[in-house]
Amino acid sequence: MALLHAVGFEWEKHPHRLHTLRVAPDLPGGIEVRGGPWTTGDRATDRAVPATTWTDASVPGELRSFGEVTAEGPGVAEATWPLGDLAPGAVAAVAGLTVTATSHPRGSNVAGFGVGVREREAFVRVEAAKVPERRERFAEIAFAAEVDLAVLDNGPDGAAGSLRVEHLAARRRTRGGFRPADEPVELAAGEGDVLGLAGWSWRVANTPRARGRYLRGFLVTATGSGATVVVSNRGEVTRPTVLDLAVDVVVRGPDAG
Repeated sequence: MALLHAVGFEWEKHPHRLHTLRVAPDLPGGIEVRGGPWTTGDRATDRAVPATTWTDASVPGELRSFGEVTAEGPGVAEATWPLGDLAPGAVAAVAGLTVTATSHPRGSNVAGFGVGVREREAFVRVEAAKVPERRERFAEIAFAAEVDLAVLDNGPDGAAGSLRVEHLAARRRTRGGFRPADEPVELAAGEGDVLGLAGWSWRVANTPRARGRYLRGFLVTATGSGATVVVSNRGEVTRPTVLDLAVDVVVRGPDAG
């Protein structure tokens, strides 16, 4: 069964708003991104460089697709899909998704984004907010989303190798200044072998009155011992940002601790 090994992209020229994000193995580079009018040719054109790959986890399972759900809310909106019919011991991991803004044709300044599986439901969460430079309002946002899950058969006796999903989290401050470098954040898992990604999230934790960020890109990568994360708003002059980061990874082996 194929699992996401890395997911992300980076705009070549500048950070932008986010309108559409698609992750699927049949896309060039595994990902498609649409930003605001400075990316689509309406005012200018920019190219998103893809960085999305899958890996064979050598575990039996099936790919399950969950159809379009719309979500709306006051600056934060979340779409969910119930997973009540999962077999006992099954492990579910995000293998693809589509998210499209329906309330803002030019996209939104992202203040947070998350996708994953929790308590037998899949979810996609989008947070939007104004940036310091513009007078904007995101009192209500709405989006449509679909999600694909790799459902792994762990077996009633753990015959597939004692699979589990481990949640990794950290808070980090990105650099500000003139064209700052983005250093990846390393998140360590417990004992066992990391097979791939199950979900990921990030949110701006500082500047509460102007949490929105033009997004240069992000990259979440599974490693043998955990995951690395980069979330970038890097531009010519960049403000520092405090980020809450989280990655869910599929692990085979003994429980941590």
